[in-house]
Amino acid sequence: ITAFSRQQDIEREPLDPGRVVREAITLMRAGLPSSVTIRTDLADALPPVFGDATQLHQIVMNLANNAAQAMKQNGLLELILDHVTIAPESPERPVDLQPGDYVRLVVRDSGTGMDAATRERMFDPFFTTKGRGEGTGLGLAVVHGIVKLHGGAIAVESELGRGTTITVFLPVWEGVT
Repeated sequence: ITAFSRQQDIEREPLDPGRVVREAITLMRAGLPSSVTIRTDLADALPPVFGDATQLHQIVMNLANNAAQAMKQNGLLELILDHVTIAPESPERPVDLQPGDYVRLVVRDSGTGMDAATRERMFDPFFTTKGRGEGTGLGLAVVHGIVKLHGGAIAVESELGRGTTITVFLPVWEGVT
């Protein structure tokens, strides 16, 4: 959280998002119960993103941890990583995302899902659904901050009893900093 709050401590560089996500998944697998099935679809040879590898790891770890908790430690966790071009009229384009080329990370779970009130506040650092001893509840706020800091956007689809899909869009690095 300290590095996140002090932007000068962030070391951004051109990164291979596939490598970073694969490393995070390897770390994540060790911390999830064997009752959680992990399915991945990670594209090869993705364009680079300009970012901080530690923070991109944090995105994957926080989203996967939240998904596992929402599944009550049992279910299907899917991670998809690919390259997309978002057109101005694209139906999947989040309101705050400019048209262009993005690396897209989709984290989908078969958990309990969220109601509209929870979805509305899910990135608020002062809101949590966690009980005492279940963590800080800051994971999604941190993810939101990191994604915004990297010039990206997040889209969320969730319905009670039907799980949650969180899609992160990170801009492709064009070679200009």
